[in-house]
Amino acid sequence: MIRRPPRSTLSSSSAASDVYKRQGYFSLVQMGVGPALVKYVSEYNAKGDMEAVSGTMSAGIAFTALAGTVAGGVIVLAAPFLIYALRVPDSLYAESVLSAKIAGGSFVFSLLSNDFVAVFSGLQRFDISNKYTTLKSLLTTLLNYILVVADYHLLGMAVGTALINVLGVVGAVILLRRLFPTYRFSPRAAFKHVKTIFSFGIFSFISQIATVMTTRFPELVIGFILGPASVTYFSVAKKLVAVFTTGTSQAASVMFPLASELVAQGEREKIQRTYLKAVRYFMVFSAPFYITFSYLSWNILAAWVGPAFANDASAVMSILSLSYLIASLTVIPAHFLRGFGKVQFIAKFSVGIAVVSAVMLYPLTATFGVVGTAFAVLLTQVISLIYIAYAAKLIGVGVWNFSKTAFSPVLLSLLGGIPFLFINSLFLIDSSSSRVLMLLPVIIYLLCYALCCYFWPGSLGHEIRTSVLTLQFFDQFRRRIPRND
Repeated sequence: MIRRPPRSTLSSSSAASDVYKRQGYFSLVQMGVGPALVKYVSEYNAKGDMEAVSGTMSAGIAFTALAGTVAGGVIVLAAPFLIYALRVPDSLYAESVLSAKIAGGSFVFSLLSNDFVAVFSGLQRFDISNKYTTLKSLLTTLLNYILVVADYHLLGMAVGTALINVLGVVGAVILLRRLFPTYRFSPRAAFKHVKTIFSFGIFSFISQIATVMTTRFPELVIGFILGPASVTYFSVAKKLVAVFTTGTSQAASVMFPLASELVAQGEREKIQRTYLKAVRYFMVFSAPFYITFSYLSWNILAAWVGPAFANDASAVMSILSLSYLIASLTVIPAHFLRGFGKVQFIAKFSVGIAVVSAVMLYPLTATFGVVGTAFAVLLTQVISLIYIAYAAKLIGVGVWNFSKTAFSPVLLSLLGGIPFLFINSLFLIDSSSSRVLMLLPVIIYLLCYALCCYFWPGSLGHEIRTSVLTLQFFDQFRRRIPRND
């Protein structure tokens, strides 16, 4: 898109980016309906109460349809003021206003698509939900590219996105009817279950808001105290680590509906076994990457951005990687706590983290600069150990049992990474080295870690060897976690 169309199209793309970024904030009107649908569809499905499943889906769809219609109407009415506030060039003003109105008109269909994905996830049909979201994204991108190249510019992008959103809902309805032939939308059933959906969703919504605030606070504080140029050192380092965090968190999201199902069945021992196994697999996979980002941050940033930038940002990336490592310990507990319906505790804890973060950021940033900001994030994450202890007590596995399961991969990663600090120095890697040489210690470390896990004595090594040889490990995340051990 950047290479082929004329410069006017680049202005259109920039305007479209601004419009859709602002529109994205309106998606908060769903008030956490998505997680509520995953929770209760999974729970009622496990109990065999298909009437409650239908009622839950109707309640979620009705709430989203109403909220999305209202929000879309606001976008349509406010489009002229929104475009004016974004300082869109006069030559694009009329087209931008019309595009924003089209986006607002189709906004409800975008939100409804999210609801159907949540329903598929609640039914534990991740094969359907993943294919659906991937295909919808690809078609949106492809159609927008074709329309832009055909000189339809911003208006073409708005129409293309709206068309895919509408067709996406139609396709989701067809998939749902095939998956759940007896489902019929019922206003009476929706009214009966809307309180349950809302009571769960509102606390999920509060958690989302608090998490957004915690995530955005550091960059705002850096910009206010040190200036916008300093934000780059923090945001670039954070983005690289956050990409991996997003991927692993999405992979672990299969545990939420599974936990809801196991809680509904009341199988305490199976819940405990599944919980510890999920924690083990998740940390075995994620810990070495965070340790790599921490130990070899200079190599990674130098190869990606450049040695000069790495000199200033590598310490920030190392500290942030350790904070994300601690945060990763809460991923599986969070999904199980949602499965137990403890969203009120999660909301309170998220708000508490946001408050502590806001208090710590200013003095540490003012005293130590961007490195102080990274330390504030790290110290904030240490508080999450309370979260882990609460989950361990609730599930009944005990803090010590959880610690042995979760920290053994972390300890292995930490100890295994120490020799590579010396190897890295022996390679005499500096600003004149090639990118391949800069990344060589990273590749060697990850390969050695994989071999250590594969040949590790005891149950961990045996499980990994068996899983890799039979491809069960990959298959269980392709669709659903198997019910047995």
